[in-house]
Amino acid sequence: MKTVFSQYTEAVVFIPDVPARDTYKALGYSEGEAKRKANMKGNNLKNRFNKMAQKLGLKHGSLSFVNWKDVSQGPSYLKAEADIDTLFEANKAFREASLGTTRGVLQNHDKERNWDELEVSQAVKYLLCELAFMSVAAEYLEADRVVYVYNKEWKVYQDLIRGVFDGAERGDQQFLLVESEKNMFSPVTYGSAWERIEKTKVIRAGYFPWLNRFIELENSFSGFMYEVFEEILKREGWTVDWVEKTGYGFIPDRLESKVYDVFCSTVWPTAERIDRLEFCESLFEVPCYLWRSSESDLIKSVAVKYGDIQDAYADEYLNDTRKIYVPQFSDALSHLHYVDTGKADATFAEPDHVEAYLRDYPEGNLTKIESVMVPCTNSFVVGKEEPELLECINKNIVQMKREGFIDTLLEKYDIAFL
Repeated sequence: MKTVFSQYTEAVVFIPDVPARDTYKALGYSEGEAKRKANMKGNNLKNRFNKMAQKLGLKHGSLSFVNWKDVSQGPSYLKAEADIDTLFEANKAFREASLGTTRGVLQNHDKERNWDELEVSQAVKYLLCELAFMSVAAEYLEADRVVYVYNKEWKVYQDLIRGVFDGAERGDQQFLLVESEKNMFSPVTYGSAWERIEKTKVIRAGYFPWLNRFIELENSFSGFMYEVFEEILKREGWTVDWVEKTGYGFIPDRLESKVYDVFCSTVWPTAERIDRLEFCESLFEVPCYLWRSSESDLIKSVAVKYGDIQDAYADEYLNDTRKIYVPQFSDALSHLHYVDTGKADATFAEPDHVEAYLRDYPEGNLTKIESVMVPCTNSFVVGKEEPELLECINKNIVQMKREGFIDTLLEKYDIAFL
């Protein structure tokens, strides 16, 4: 709320107590229980926002509330509700998007349950009522435009107001994605990340510190991958918004959620990443070996980070071996330390990583198992639906290879590659 009031002077909180009953009924609650829970949640929501307003010292009247009963019987709303219902029945794309969104909400309540069509059809009424309300919100609030603020993408609504389903752009409505006090933008203004980058000349990037590949300093960055990306920025005339430090296990989710446009630390391919992401042109290739402690004759456990390369290779090469999970945001060499200190019997790493570890721990004792070697490409990654961005990054990398720029950086950062 603090972020919203840094940009706007007034905000309205919609209390969807009556439509919310449909969701609760789909979850299995009786009519009476659904009404009670929806009312209780609506009251809690109002109390929470009032407390935040008081804490922030907002001016009286700058925050207000709209209850369902205030709008649901008005002629404008009733017409909007009928229009949305008609679109839902007549437009297959809108209907599937609405049902898919609703199914996702239900699955958040119970991921193991297989929600049937009747339950989803009951719960979707909430979404349709909410979309109908937004259609008349500007008129109801006597405003030229309203901005719906949320902390994650809401694709069905974004596509609706862009006219994707019926060709009718709704210019009095806008969607604002607020991820943090620093990061807020309106993805509905653009059809893709590439369109936004082309217009704003700003690309949103994620990263994770990884030895000499991506070095996080006190107020800046360095490293091989960073310098390659900086060169791309310079050639394209872009600036970068470093949105988030992301653990490797969460890269696919963050790109699919459009938190950022590109992940700029080195990424190795796994089956899951190949399925969910697009890998840019490889910058170099390294060997990845299995390493064990010299004290371990048998490999009964393997140190991995969830969703990272060790996790994938453990599934492929050590399928029956117990995984010991290293904290997601621990440093790039923590899995080697687990092996060296006896917390796990083995892990996967490239020789450069082991050399770096032994510089920090000269008494360390790690043995390479030559029979297990996987060649790994090192690349940036982008989302699946960004072909123009992928092509642009690849074009620059190919050109930098021809010019010798990549070879110069590999030598500068002393990277051993295949």
